Amino acid sequence: MPTYNSDIKYLEQAINSCVQQEYGCWELCICDDGSTDKSVTDKIREWCAKDARIRAVFAEKNEGVGAASNHALKICDGEYVGFLDDDDILDKSCLMEVVRVLMQNPDAKVVYSDETIIDTVTNRMIRVIRKPDFSPDRLLNTNYINHFTVVEKKVLDECGGFDPTLSGAQDHDILLKISEKTDKFYHIPKFLYFLRQDSNYVAGKNMAKSRAFEAGLRAVRNALERRGLQGTVKLDKKSFLYRVKYILAKQPKVSIIIPFKDKPSLLKRCLESIFKRTSYRNIEIVLVDNKSTSPTLLRYLKSQMSDSRMRVIQYNKPFNYATINNDAARVAGGEYLLFLNNDTEVISPHWIEEMLGICQQRHVGVVGAKLLFPTKKVQHAGVSMVKVRDILQFYNISDDPDNGDEIVKNCIAVTGACMMVKRETFEKVGGFDEKLGVFFNDTDFCLSAREKGYFVAYTPYAKLIHYEGSSRGAAEDRLMKENSGYISLKWGDKLSEDTYHNPPKQLFWGDWAAYLKGKPVRKPSSHVT
Repeated sequence: MPTYNSDIKYLEQAINSCVQQEYGCWELCICDDGSTDKSVTDKIREWCAKDARIRAVFAEKNEGVGAASNHALKICDGEYVGFLDDDDILDKSCLMEVVRVLMQNPDAKVVYSDETIIDTVTNRMIRVIRKPDFSPDRLLNTNYINHFTVVEKKVLDECGGFDPTLSGAQDHDILLKISEKTDKFYHIPKFLYFLRQDSNYVAGKNMAKSRAFEAGLRAVRNALERRGLQGTVKLDKKSFLYRVKYILAKQPKVSIIIPFKDKPSLLKRCLESIFKRTSYRNIEIVLVDNKSTSPTLLRYLKSQMSDSRMRVIQYNKPFNYATINNDAARVAGGEYLLFLNNDTEVISPHWIEEMLGICQQRHVGVVGAKLLFPTKKVQHAGVSMVKVRDILQFYNISDDPDNGDEIVKNCIAVTGACMMVKRETFEKVGGFDEKLGVFFNDTDFCLSAREKGYFVAYTPYAKLIHYEGSSRGAAEDRLMKENSGYISLKWGDKLSEDTYHNPPKQLFWGDWAAYLKGKPVRKPSSHVT
């Protein structure tokens, strides 16, 4: 806990939340960063005298939160270190929950929980922050992990501790460094940390917040450099997300695979949008004709054959989306395969560069785009899934909270309507499962890629319009049930483990004023989902 001219009332409540922990084997290591208010240092010494588990070091001058955190780190004896601000509060079960995860997962390097923001005037919860499980691509764009976070001290030391030049973004920086060493991040989907929001208190931190975002920009740029990636980083002042725009060192060939049957107006709109609006040049388009009979379409295809980037292969069997794409992938020459529906329309010129910049990274195997309805309302921003009775239902995520459709992030799956896949990933997975001829083959592929150790990512910066349902008509309920039954049998309980969209497991309750005074908190009478 770094402190500096802290509000005594808030500081007492923060320390008291440690003292009230159900788990007793802890130490609180405080570094006061040169407070000029003697009452703060006196209060810290008072607590140290009162409880032997509380220890402190006092800096001679104000050096910043990064340096103060390092000073506190030096007096830590624990195997794991958690970060607590001097004006926030731990739930009394916090450390017990963390220790439970560490006992169950000895390989854990980072453990973090959900958090909530409380109003200091009303002592009421004003916002909850439910976090996804480990999402390295989201982490690069924002420190979604934040608090409460516990890190193995050995890993902290290996990373060189906190960067004192990045005060305000030191947590984000260290998490980025750790994520480059390990993926053993464990998320507790419970609200164990209470972040204080007070209009007067926060208002005084505006300048510090501005400096923190500047430090965050440097932290993200440093991460790109360490990872051997080229790109620019800017802060979106509307969403307060870091916008990473990758610069491609190489221009690998991308094979765009488009199955179709008749519907000449759809295919023409799709192809013309690619030719007119795509800035990336090293592409080939593999069109798969599934027994088209339309004279208009056949004439259109003939008129396009002079373009060396295009070729048509025939698929003269009953429609099977998985088999069609597998056949096309075998003849495609690209290092990256971009599966695209014929009922889509490109609207962002750099869509391929945006997807490729993410897909080129070693940990990523599949990347999806942002799809819009013709009305421009978001139709797809990743896939979430819920098993309802015996029918599996997949939901396009278009209303994800916390700018979910505006941020590069990892998700359980993306739609095959626009999906880029590394050829390496495609071959390791073995292509699409041909038993899923119409439904769920894209989600099944993403699950298989994840099982092989790849992450699935979504980018909002590749945008297309999706005229869904217009290419082949309404689906039959029977076939959907059959496909749902097969994929449910294939994946079992894993289908209900959507680690990126965890439902709330804990309800807020009680009287905050009583809690802050150290009195017992009322138990909930029921849980609300």
